[in-house]
Amino acid sequence: MIWVGLVLATCLTWWLVTGYSAANRSLRVTVAVAIIVPFLKVYFIGSEFMELRTAPPAPRALFSA
Repeated sequence: MIWVGLVLATCLTWWLVTGYSAANRSLRVTVAVAIIVPFLKVYFIGSEFMELRTAPPAPRALFSA
């Protein structure tokens, strides 16, 4: 499920920054979403695929920060 979510997030970001979607939305909203989505993707990749969710508290806190 995480992998599917990451693929959908990639498609969402790509769709938002293309001319078709950007013309219909506020530039600030488009840029904010285009910045926030990759940060969320990095968090999910680190926690699920690098198994940081089961890591000791110190590395998990450093990654989350």
